[in-house]
Amino acid sequence: MKTFEINEDHLKLLKRMYVYFDEFSYDGAPAVDSKRPYGNSDVVDDIYEILFGEEFDYDKHEEMPEKLVQDLFKIHKETATVLQIVLCTQSFEAGIYRKSNSYDSLSWGKVS
Repeated sequence: MKTFEINEDHLKLLKRMYVYFDEFSYDGAPAVDSKRPYGNSDVVDDIYEILFGEEFDYDKHEEMPEKLVQDLFKIHKETATVLQIVLCTQSFEAGIYRKSNSYDSLSWGKVS
């Protein structure tokens, strides 16, 4: 069994995802823009702004701390699982979800 916790940050990112219909893939399919998933090509800065409600202050800091960048990319990568869960459960709710069958992407259910 696989367990995953959806938090409010995940939902904030999903809300801002840029989704379009990719007519150039096989028979076409809905897709998230891989270069600009949240609107701009600087994905880390977009994620920071979405989660913290303000732009990162590069005047105070020359660059974003590496640990923060890693944390932001981690939550960004987790949105794939979150998207699968919300599509399966038809619910955009924070909480703990469990998948009963490791090979079935449709078996997600909320446990708390």
